[in-house]
Amino acid sequence: DSALCYYQQALNYYRSVDNQEDLAVALDNIGQLYESAGFPIKSKNLFTEAEKINRKYQNNYHLVSNLNNLALYYKNISQFDSALLLFQEVDSISLANGLRQDRAINFYNRANVFYAKKEYKEALTNYDSSLKICNEIHMDYGVMLISSHKARILVVQGKDQEAEKLWEKAIAISKANAYLSFPAQLEGLKAEAYELANKYKKALEASNKKRTLEDNAKSDKQSKLISNLIKYYEVDIKNREIIH
Repeated sequence: DSALCYYQQALNYYRSVDNQEDLAVALDNIGQLYESAGFPIKSKNLFTEAEKINRKYQNNYHLVSNLNNLALYYKNISQFDSALLLFQEVDSISLANGLRQDRAINFYNRANVFYAKKEYKEALTNYDSSLKICNEIHMDYGVMLISSHKARILVVQGKDQEAEKLWEKAIAISKANAYLSFPAQLEGLKAEAYELANKYKKALEASNKKRTLEDNAKSDKQSKLISNLIKYYEVDIKNREIIH
């Protein structure tokens, strides 16, 4: 992977010149790549090494990102209490340093942990705290994402109409900002919510719509590729005619 290769080179360089602060950033970035690639233990070791450096140099901005990644690691392996402890520390650091966007992200991450634990009251509280900050700092992507996740709980609580209004708001934001992959993602969230609420017909409808949107996106991408290839071919033919 080119990104991994780049960060590995950076890692080696920062080690060689003893640049500890940039080394921590590189460690954290590589840890995220390994997490995405399905190597959680390796990612955790890198996150932990970065954490030690960030604490030593009191680099709070990078420590917040670093601790978030560690907390998400624990969430992904269902060690929810460990994740929540780290998220609590992230909130304290973010609050003390005026990092409002990081606080919004942190509330969202905490809400997802409570959702996974089926502690929906706590989840809603944290989603609402995140939404409040996102609205205040005009973070549209955050409003879109948090609204769509919050709606899942409303479905479980039997508040389908309220949930649909939030999903409509999320779709409007995605259209206004050209977040092209989001509609399919949203249908996946709907399917999950309706299945959890034992509303299997609606779950199936959402699941089918998600599949259709994904297929259409692939088809559009393929059509654009073919169109570009035809253009390149036509240009190549004209260039050859000019040469001859």
